[in-house]
Amino acid sequence: MVCRRGAVVVGIAVLLGGTALTGCGELIETKLCREAADKICTKWFSCFPVISATVWISKSNCDSYMSEWCDHSEYYSGCDIDNATLRNCRDGIDGSPCGSLPSSCYDLVDCYKANPYQP
Repeated sequence: MVCRRGAVVVGIAVLLGGTALTGCGELIETKLCREAADKICTKWFSCFPVISATVWISKSNCDSYMSEWCDHSEYYSGCDIDNATLRNCRDGIDGSPCGSLPSSCYDLVDCYKANPYQP
């Protein structure tokens, strides 16, 4: 798959998470959602292990739920998180102190809390 100026030239089908992606924006969103979810869940489990384990059971479960929800946020009212916001969130998590995510992450987390993903 080659992305050029928003257009997609498909050489082979790309399957991620069981969903065929046909646009560069969606492919980038999926990647950013997975990376942001991983970093958010890592932060939660390192800062608040007991609470996180109570809510999510495991970090991999947290990753899965947050990533899937993020990747489908456009289905929730007022919660379509754009790629620039996801990128800013992902890039700012590592340096953030416990209990304080970067402001760009609050859109993602607040929308998730209002519309939790149900597998």
